Formats: sequence, structure tokens, C-alpha cells
Amino acid sequence: ATNKIDSIAHILIEKHYPGIFDYILGDIDGVPKKPNPDMIYNILDHFGFKKEEAFYIGDTNVDEQTAINSGLDYVLVTYGYRTIEEIKNTCLCQTLLDSPKQVYDYFVKTIL
Repeated sequence: ATNKIDSIAHILIEKHYPGIFDYILGDIDGVPKKPNPDMIYNILDHFGFKKEEAFYIGDTNVDEQTAINSGLDYVLVTYGYRTIEEIKNTCLCQTLLDSPKQVYDYFVKTIL
């Protein structure tokens, strides 16, 4: 889920992360941008998941608010769009993860 224009999001994901994501939803007409939860609900519906079966990983205060608004548990990563200082100054989240391996380990330890 991204607030980038949907067609551009698809191009960027295919260029930088080919084959990693099963579904990409960017800014499209009729679906409000994050932090409105509608984009997240659209993705959950696409996969047939309930809120309780999903987890949000973000890297900005908008992501944090989106997770809260959509009722999802979440963590934030420090290696994305914002610096760690920006995240600490604008977010409430106590779980900040510094690498994809830490995300994996977190899920293995606390979720699975």
C-alpha cells in the first residue's frame, strides 16, 4: 500500500523488488490515500484476510496512523523512507526494526 500513483508504484516495485510482492495498491481514483484505512481494507479483501490475520510494516508516521486507523498490529522499520530520528520524533511505536532480518526474526519470535 502506497500513496504513490498506482502506475508509478508498479514500475518502481518491478524495478527495485521484482517478484517480491503479490499485490501492489497505489493511489487510484475512488480509494482515499493513507492514513485512511480503505486502501488497507481493499488489500485485505483482495486476499480474503480479516484484520486479525494481517500485520502492518511501515516506515513513516503516516504508516503508523494507517495501521492504527485500520486496526492492525504494526511495527516500523528504520531503513525506509524516513530517518530513524524522524521516526522517533513523529511516531509512538516502540518496536523499531533496523533490517529485514530483524523483521523476519520478530515475526518468528512473536507472531508465528
